[in-house]
Amino acid sequence: MNDIIDGWIHGELPGPKGPIEVIRSPREDMRPWSRLAKNPPNVCLHTTEGGPDLGERYKTWEFPPNFACGDFKVVQLFPLGFSSKAVDTKDPFLLQIEMAWRVADKPVVHVYLPDPSTLFPTVALVAFLHTRGLITTGLKRPNPDWPVALDRGPQARDDYYRRNDGTWPKHGVYGHVEMPDDEHWDPGSFDYPRFFELVREVIEEGDLTPEQEKSLKRMTTFLETLTEELGSQNEGERARAGDDDDDLATPASAARRVARMILKSEQP
Repeated sequence: MNDIIDGWIHGELPGPKGPIEVIRSPREDMRPWSRLAKNPPNVCLHTTEGGPDLGERYKTWEFPPNFACGDFKVVQLFPLGFSSKAVDTKDPFLLQIEMAWRVADKPVVHVYLPDPSTLFPTVALVAFLHTRGLITTGLKRPNPDWPVALDRGPQARDDYYRRNDGTWPKHGVYGHVEMPDDEHWDPGSFDYPRFFELVREVIEEGDLTPEQEKSLKRMTTFLETLTEELGSQNEGERARAGDDDDDLATPASAARRVARMILKSEQP
């Protein structure tokens, strides 16, 4: 169960593999907090560039976001309806999420999702905010023509084309790399399509009965095993094609989708 009290999230959020803890850590040193100029706001994703562990660095970040995700938890730093201080000029129009991850060690075009310790709380948070109508995502990118992999570099410049092509302030999920007047390129080539898929799965699970949830788990386990056995036959071919180890839980995700389809088709 969860609730919003005075702008702060209380309770746990449903996540891809179970409940996600929410910690409230108000940035009192940033008072007075400023109300959003756009409500509901667009979403902007960041990476901490400090690795996959969140720790407690969020307590002293010089440019804190609204939320931080890592260590299988969500940390809320500002109440809902108020802006954070993580970009140069667009803070009043954004709900900003900092993910514990580092993209600087990979090529700019490397398409990825972070480890589950960071990914799952981010998915849970966006699913919750979307379901409550607290963000204007539509679970989509603001510009469908932008490739998933960052292109036409260098990106760490304020004249990077995605910042200035007329997309802002359309609704959707942005990266810091696409914020006008900024020079950062995080969160890199984040795999938005797969991320939105995971968010939708969490949202859809909310419409199942307890008995269907049990059936879903059993059916998913069976289909996961079957999918992995079939997929293992193609590992050599995938390796030759240059796929890396960031193919996060694709068999599990596919299995869960199929299991849900079967369960829903059985409803009267």
